[in-house]
Amino acid sequence: MNTEKKRVLIGIDGSIQSLNAASYISEILPPERTRVVLFYVDAEILDLYFDIEDKPTMTDLEKASCKEWMDMRTKNMSARLEKTKDIFLAKGFPKDHVTYIRRELAIGVTRDIIEESHKGYDLLVVGKTGTRCVTGIPMGSVTGKLISRVFHLPVVVVEGRPSTEKILVGFDNSKGSIHAANNVISFVRGTHKIMLCHVIRSMDPLNDGEFDLFSSSMNSGFPEFELQRINKQKLKLEKAMTLQKEAMEKAGIPVGHVETCTLEGYMSRAQGLIEKSRKEGYGSLVLGRRGHSTVLEFFIGRVGRKVVEMSDSLAVWIMN
Repeated sequence: MNTEKKRVLIGIDGSIQSLNAASYISEILPPERTRVVLFYVDAEILDLYFDIEDKPTMTDLEKASCKEWMDMRTKNMSARLEKTKDIFLAKGFPKDHVTYIRRELAIGVTRDIIEESHKGYDLLVVGKTGTRCVTGIPMGSVTGKLISRVFHLPVVVVEGRPSTEKILVGFDNSKGSIHAANNVISFVRGTHKIMLCHVIRSMDPLNDGEFDLFSSSMNSGFPEFELQRINKQKLKLEKAMTLQKEAMEKAGIPVGHVETCTLEGYMSRAQGLIEKSRKEGYGSLVLGRRGHSTVLEFFIGRVGRKVVEMSDSLAVWIMN
């Protein structure tokens, strides 16, 4: 099993979701070979002042009226950073393995996090939403920007309070999915149950899961072709997943901890993976940044973006 130490950057904004993201990481990563940096970007000027000016400044009167509120926010944030650090210490992380950086806003929250992420980290972790979550928006603005701009290291987007017992890996035998499966085991503890899962999409626009020959014959008009296509794809991917399973066991995952499955009949691979996660209690879903469509202009594969937006009490790992 890989014993290389990993350095993890966790974006902290004081929200409950960022606290939950830290709690998730403290449970799924091994304390002895993980170093965690909690990163908080503090703004001297509140972002609401940017609503009316490009480069706003606060008047002396405004500074005086805001000083008490700013002092209280600073005190509260210091307490939350210490509380977050205590989460890791309670899970067995050595004191020198958990630190935090409190940085004044330099360029912008997203770009400041990206700049810090280039300083020797192996993983970036953020909450799906932050302190200013707007009803109806699938993810926070900072998180949306980060998953589209961070290419140099894996990104974990945490929603809710995911379980850490079981890991679902979306697998299509592309280079991205193979790398994702191999890479995730270098981070986690090694005692988790891992499921390699391939979703075989249906040609039937009325299907929403589990291939049905009768339904297919009524709508696609090519039931024999559909059945042959599915069987052929299933045989090919089952063979590939067996090889991947053997490779992961050789890398140190205990025998019996890696299983494989195929899902049939879904029009959307993202929907299939999300439903599998919800029904069977997978708290972590691992995806390659891109599948077989490796066009560089696409910052993240179609499946990955949809999965992050649809996630509920789930940690989505986007492996590059």
